[in-house]
Amino acid sequence: MQLTKAGKELFQQGRVFLSDWERLRARVHRRETIVSGKYVLGCHPAVAMSSLNLFLPRLLQNYPELKIQLVHDLSRKITEKVISFEVDFGIVVNPVRHPDIVLSELSDDDVSF
Repeated sequence: MQLTKAGKELFQQGRVFLSDWERLRARVHRRETIVSGKYVLGCHPAVAMSSLNLFLPRLLQNYPELKIQLVHDLSRKITEKVISFEVDFGIVVNPVRHPDIVLSELSDDDVSF
């Protein structure tokens, strides 16, 4: 049995297609597993001073393709900026519930005199 001229061409194009497919699949998989991109993180200045140093330096060291821009303001204003898409993530105190945002408690703190 022998391939025709059209069969040989189809075989060659099929090999090119499979090779391209594997490269594309690997590239997409890499993008899904690598943490990268530019994000805006908003928080109150006092929150930034007490919490960002606990995770941000290590996060940026472990993921060098990740870029974080910080925005500091009152917690209420940061929440408004998250809702209006000016800020991607916010770390706030006493968050106001809103249907367009997801709240996750990071920690709690006691203040006393």
